Amino acid sequence: MASSVDRALDVIARLSASPQSPSALARELGVHRSTVLRLLQTLELRGFARRETSGRWVTGFELISIGQRSLNAISIREVARPHLQRLSTTVGHTLHLAERIDTDVIYIDKVDGGGHVEMRSRVGAKAQLHTAAVAKALIAFAPEGTRALAMSKLEYERYTPTTITSDEQLSREYELIRRRGWAIDDGEHEDWLNCIAVPVFDRDGDAVAGISITSLRAIASVDHLQLLLPLIMGTRDLISRELGWSGTATR
Repeated sequence: MASSVDRALDVIARLSASPQSPSALARELGVHRSTVLRLLQTLELRGFARRETSGRWVTGFELISIGQRSLNAISIREVARPHLQRLSTTVGHTLHLAERIDTDVIYIDKVDGGGHVEMRSRVGAKAQLHTAAVAKALIAFAPEGTRALAMSKLEYERYTPTTITSDEQLSREYELIRRRGWAIDDGEHEDWLNCIAVPVFDRDGDAVAGISITSLRAIASVDHLQLLLPLIMGTRDLISRELGWSGTATR
């Protein structure tokens, strides 16, 4: 049984690389052509292989469907959680994980940094698009149409002297974020908090989530948080690669 399973998996692997003839598969696997034909017929019945008009075999549509369902089942939060916990232990500040849903950015996880002051942010809340670093990072890397729609909904409420209050300012900020790859919140919603954030990419290079490090201004300035960029970017890369990212982002 084990050898049959191994052979079937070898056949699938070869079909996924390029169309194959039964004779070529037999030579590569070192088995008789009739054995390969039986494997192909079984795989065809289950939808894992299909025969082209040329007589060569390729992967079946069921295999593609299973692959897509498996990818969809990956939870960003589950993938990210252990990496965020390790990063939190290293940096000692509160971490947030957020996900972009259409034009909204929602906090989906939070790891407290162990300080004496607990951040008031909560999982499930929407991030302020024109102030929160993680929201700016995600919208900056969103498709142009999504970015424009998000901006059209903003009222640009001013919270502190550093709050962005116009389309022109925010557009310049987005351009800067896309160029350097990270965003900051310089006390833009609460003047006693600073934050730095980076986007997390999926297998298509899309920014589907973001990680932020938040600290009291009295403990860490924006300049100090920027020193942590290699750590947060390293964590971002680990999470992104588990989501299938190849290292190239779309913008």
